[in-house]
Amino acid sequence: MSNVVKFPKGRAHAPASNCKAEGKTPLPGRKRCAACQALWAAFRVSLFLVLYWLRMPLVLVCSVVTLPMFLLAVFAWYAFPEKPQMFGSFGAVSFTAFVILYGYDLLLAWLLPQKMVRML
Repeated sequence: MSNVVKFPKGRAHAPASNCKAEGKTPLPGRKRCAACQALWAAFRVSLFLVLYWLRMPLVLVCSVVTLPMFLLAVFAWYAFPEKPQMFGSFGAVSFTAFVILYGYDLLLAWLLPQKMVRML
């Protein structure tokens, strides 16, 4: 077992009660009442479900736009090198659809009711 690499554990934040005992001040904005937390959780879950329900049409539209516009941009770059605005416009539309889809997925990941590792 000498080839096992142990990953360092993340820093654990002390609860607010332990911070006062140690003479530290708790982080501002971390302490909320239970009713506010429950209301925020209910709003977050309902917003997540509505946005997740609307994700399928958005993925369909963005997928239909992204790939053909990218292929048209490559074709315009090859077939019409004297018209760079064609390449730029097709490429911009393709990239914009991709960014919209990626941003929407990031928003859904932020609203996710369960905690998850955010790697990107």
